[in-house]
Amino acid sequence: MHSVSINTLMGESRFDTFRRKFRQARLAAEITQLEVAKRVGMSRFAIINFETKGTIPRYDKCMKLAKLFDLQTPKL
Repeated sequence: MHSVSINTLMGESRFDTFRRKFRQARLAAEITQLEVAKRVGMSRFAIINFETKGTIPRYDKCMKLAKLFDLQTPKL
């Protein structure tokens, strides 16, 4: 038997959750995608993918993003 998260049952995958929370955090911080990219050493294209495709960054980048948005990593 496979375990399924409530988000999956409700139509939201972990990628959708990350995409939504990442965008909310960036907008709440009132910074552009380009500014996020520069601050964490990534391309703007990568940041766009986080918000549109729900691509999840590597652990080290997650830590930088969490610090930038003053969040704990589980909140992203």
